[in-house]
Amino acid sequence: ARWCEGCVVRSVEKQGEDKAVWMVAYLEGFLVTGNQEYAAVARQTIDYILHEMTDGKGGFHSTEDADSEGVEGKFYVWTPAEIGAVLGEKQAERFCHVYDVSESGNFEGQNILNLPRPIEQSAKLRDWELGELNAELADSRKKLFAVREKRVRPGKDDKILVSWNSLMIDALARAAGVLAVPQYYDAAARAARFLLTDLRDDNGRLLHCWRHGKAKLAAYLDDYAYLTCALVRLYEASFDEVWIDEAVALADVMLGHFADQQEGGFFFTADDHEVMIARNKDFHDSSVPSGNSMAATALLRLGTLCGRADYLDAARGTLEMSRDLMMKSPTAAGQMLVAANLLIGPTYEIVFVGPGAASEEGSGIQQAATRFRQRFLPNCVLAGRPADGEDHYQSPHLAALFQGKRPLGTADTTVYVCKDFSCQAPVNGEEAVAKVLARLSS
Repeated sequence: ARWCEGCVVRSVEKQGEDKAVWMVAYLEGFLVTGNQEYAAVARQTIDYILHEMTDGKGGFHSTEDADSEGVEGKFYVWTPAEIGAVLGEKQAERFCHVYDVSESGNFEGQNILNLPRPIEQSAKLRDWELGELNAELADSRKKLFAVREKRVRPGKDDKILVSWNSLMIDALARAAGVLAVPQYYDAAARAARFLLTDLRDDNGRLLHCWRHGKAKLAAYLDDYAYLTCALVRLYEASFDEVWIDEAVALADVMLGHFADQQEGGFFFTADDHEVMIARNKDFHDSSVPSGNSMAATALLRLGTLCGRADYLDAARGTLEMSRDLMMKSPTAAGQMLVAANLLIGPTYEIVFVGPGAASEEGSGIQQAATRFRQRFLPNCVLAGRPADGEDHYQSPHLAALFQGKRPLGTADTTVYVCKDFSCQAPVNGEEAVAKVLARLSS
């Protein structure tokens, strides 16, 4: 992040896929703990991505280099003297104490700004008033940022990859709901539309990468799996059912061209990809989740929403192939364990039906759904549709989920909690919905 509060940054190369994974971790940490510092890190990371790493077409660039002017970290590092010249003696002394800036340095004789301890702890150690310190630090960061912007920026790898962009779309869509910032959804949706429009071949299949107006290379499993997950998340953030149609189209390509129909799981390349010596399968997470673990996750979430047994069966087969890996090396299979948790469940469909446009900001449906988005509910998928849906596009893939679901009254949004399309009694009203949330959260 630009100012990565809560993180000790030891590398100044910035990679897009790392940022997306971190954002999700901080968002979920915030939901679980309520720690506002985690929310702040997510916001600051998003600020950096939208300000520095977003292409004019809407996609996200891959990496920003560590070097500028031939020196590693030159754009980002500081000396106490440089900070003092900007902030003045007193303000600089407090800033340097909090952000680990010293004469000896923490990175090759200079300093990367980081927090070795929470700001609250720094305030307590020096007997500083916390509110006053936070306000002063915010002012200091703004001043230093303005000075840093005059430096020569590091080089940038500005290619756009479907897989890495999909991770960022997923993270931004989550952040829009968790942090209640609609602009994050707008950025995610714009990037998704760019991928679905500009990174296609003549047959409508995905291409892997794009740079300066040219897309190339047939997409891999990671591209399809990550983007399917992201599209489901975009739907849950907006209830725009077009995203479900797009997700189903990608999932069908995964099943038709990447799935191992004999042994289960998915190959990294499609069956009509260029000829390879061998088609491999990747189940181990690295800096990002494996293609198979994300495929299982995507198919479970999408299959739950759409009632697609073929999606759920393919996910189950992938998990069965990964059983030994999850048992023997769980740290190499984190995302697969997430998928296993979805399969074992119980995983619920939370359906909102009520007055107003489902995708309209501030509508009753969106207000009700936001309460659920702002709770840690890993084993739930969300769906929403207005009771009078004449002006709302209705995907045929969601027909079974919404069948027979009507609002209880005319004023409040009605909430259905279902499992395998079998629903508990619907509820509406503040008190009843609060009880549902408490039950699901526990």
